[in-house]
Amino acid sequence: ATSSEIGGKLSATAGGILNTVGNIGGLIAPTLTPFVKDHLPSAWSDLLRWKVSISLSCVICLFGAILWIFVHIRTENQAIQAK
Repeated sequence: ATSSEIGGKLSATAGGILNTVGNIGGLIAPTLTPFVKDHLPSAWSDLLRWKVSISLSCVICLFGAILWIFVHIRTENQAIQAK
């Protein structure tokens, strides 16, 4: 729904861009998570390093979800009234 509201007449293009950018995280995460784990202090247990690495991924996802709070879509009437 967001892509159709933001994109207007180009809603299919907006939807494609949103999906592509959103899927970049799905492409990077399986490589980045073990990379982060391997670069944490080796004095930590393997389980702890995995927990920290996955927790970092969760924080990044939560940050992305919070950013959606700031997406405000104005209707055409609201845009006209704002002018």
